[in-house]
Amino acid sequence: MKPHSTKSDRWKLIDQILDELLDSSVSQRETILTKHCGADGGLRLEVEKLLVATANASDFMEVS
Repeated sequence: MKPHSTKSDRWKLIDQILDELLDSSVSQRETILTKHCGADGGLRLEVEKLLVATANASDFMEVS
């Protein structure tokens, strides 16, 4: 498999996890992260950063 395909697959996975997190309650997020990321700390970090960025963007849009 080519390196760019691997990155593409990883971003698709990140996107899927993020979508599931955004559709869930805050209390379910830890369970979802553990289920999808397991011991992959890098994956979890990317998803968590995007989740925070999405929340910050939503807060910004609501205030404006």
